[in-house]
Amino acid sequence: PERLSRWEIGLVVAARAGLDPAGFLDRIRLTGHPLARSRPADLELDSGRALRRLGRRLRALAEVID
Repeated sequence: PERLSRWEIGLVVAARAGLDPAGFLDRIRLTGHPLARSRPADLELDSGRALRRLGRRLRALAEVID
């Protein structure tokens, strides 16, 4: 139900694993990178349909990974 970038997902996963992401997770932008033209900048997954069909609150990423 929350809008998270791949970077933010990495931070949540690292925190849940008890890791300090500063040692291995660098934030980069595709601007100027050769892959920039072949990949969309926004890969948001819309969970609205699942919410409507399930009829209940969807939990945040940090709530469901352990």
